[in-house]
Amino acid sequence: MGELIYLTGPVRSGKSSRAVELAGQWGEHVVFVATYRDSGDDEEMTSRLE
Repeated sequence: MGELIYLTGPVRSGKSSRAVELAGQWGEHVVFVATYRDSGDDEEMTSRLE
């Protein structure tokens, strides 16, 4: 079985960018899940979800 790594941090701290960076180092068979709770006060992020 492979590794399971949690990347945590505040909003817009670069977690997803770091996950993509790590995934690129590990090869082709990598999965990562990014979550977001839409609070309605971040117009740029809300537009990304539409």
